[in-house]
Formats: sequence, C-alpha cells, structure tokens
Amino acid sequence: MNFHLSENKLTLAPGDEVEIEALWDSGDDFTIVWAANGDSATADLGSLDNKLVVKAKAAGEMKLLATVQGRSDLKAECTLIVK
Repeated sequence: MNFHLSENKLTLAPGDEVEIEALWDSGDDFTIVWAANGDSATADLGSLDNKLVVKAKAAGEMKLLATVQGRSDLKAECTLIVK
C-alpha cells in the first residue's frame, strides 16, 4: 500500500506494512531526511530512495516528518496511528 504524506493521517494495525512516499513538484533531485517521534516504539523505519517503509509494531501514535536536505521550505508531516 502506498501512502502520500499529504494525506496527513494513517491508521495501521500491528503487523501491517506500508510504503510512504514523499513527493514534491520541484523537478529536482533531492535527499529526504526522515524523522520520527512518539511515546513508544510503534514502527520499524527503513528508507529507500524517497520512500519510507513502515512496519507497525505496537499500539500507539507516532509523528513522521520528511524534510529535504538543504531546503527548509520542503517538508511534510504525517501522524501514524497503530491500533
């Protein structure tokens, strides 16, 4: 399943896996820096190119943030809910 950060909120069940893609209409090549924070470890994060693979582990909530290296104007945030 693909999920675009512009959708803002994603709900998964433990064991679900999703590929999150950060897309901007810039036309440039860029490096995305991924960050995640939450009260508990709710997902395993593994990045590949501009995509982030998330495998839900335990119930909880996590914020995912994608920023473009060297471009403070290009960023997107998503709330990941595992229940």
